[in-house]
Amino acid sequence: IDGFTIGWTSNTGIDVSHGGSPTILNCIIEECDDNGIDISGSPTIENCIIRNCSAGGIFGGGIEIHSNWPDAVITNCTIEHCSAQYGAGIYLHSSASAIITSCTLKDGIAGDEGGGLYSDVGTLSLTLDDCTFLDNTAGRSAGGMGFTGNSPTLNNCTFTNNSCTANGGGMWFNAGSEPTLNNCTFANNTAGSNGGGIYTEDSAGACTLNLNSCSIQSNTAGLDGGGVSLQGASAVIVNCAFDANSSSYFGGGVAINTGSFDVLIEDNL
Repeated sequence: IDGFTIGWTSNTGIDVSHGGSPTILNCIIEECDDNGIDISGSPTIENCIIRNCSAGGIFGGGIEIHSNWPDAVITNCTIEHCSAQYGAGIYLHSSASAIITSCTLKDGIAGDEGGGLYSDVGTLSLTLDDCTFLDNTAGRSAGGMGFTGNSPTLNNCTFTNNSCTANGGGMWFNAGSEPTLNNCTFANNTAGSNGGGIYTEDSAGACTLNLNSCSIQSNTAGLDGGGVSLQGASAVIVNCAFDANSSSYFGGGVAINTGSFDVLIEDNL
C-alpha cells in the first residue's frame, strides 16, 4: 500500500489480520473511530501520518498491536492527535513486539495511561530508536509512555512537555519492568503527583531503571521527584545530567522513597 489517504470512517483505517505482513508506505490515515491501524500480523509501516484517530474500544487510538505476533516495524511515522483509554498513540498487548524508529508521537490524549504509548504486561520486546514524545497527556499516569511487566530499550529518544494528573509525566512503569534508556532526554514534563520525568513503583522491588547518559531537565512534580521518583524499585543511573527539576516536597532531582532497593547513582551532574 503506497501513497493512499484513508479515513473519515467509523471503522479501522487499515486492518492487518490473520498474520499478514504488508508494507504500508507514504500513507495518511486520519479520522478513524476504531484505530488508525489494527495489527494482528507483522507489517512494515514507513513514512506514514496517523492523525485524529480514536480507539473504538479501550486501546490504541493510532495503532493497536495485538498479542502473539512478531515484530511490527514502524519507521519515520508521525502519530498525532489520537485518543484512547490506554496508549493513545500506540498500544501493545501482551506477547506482542515492535521496533519503532524515528517516529513522533504527539498531542495524544489517554483517558487513563499512556498519552503517547502503552505496553501491556508480557510484551515480548519493544525497541525505540530516535523517537519523540511531545505534548501528550494522560488522565491518570504515564503522560508520554507507560508499561507494565516488560523491559523496553530506548535509544536517543526525547520526551518533552508531556503531562499527567498522577505519576510519571514523561514515563511510568511497574510490575517487574527493567527498561534501559540510553542517551534519552526528558524535558519540561509534568506530573500532578510524583515523577515529573520518570516514575517507577513495585511493591515487590522487582523494577530496575537503567539510565545511561541521559538528560533530565526542567521537569516538575506536584509531590516528590521532579526528575525521577523511585517507589519500591532499584536504579542504575550513570553519566546523566539533572538540571532545573522541581517538586513541591522531596527530591527535586531524584526522590528515593520507602521500599526502594539497590540504587546506584554514578558520574552524574
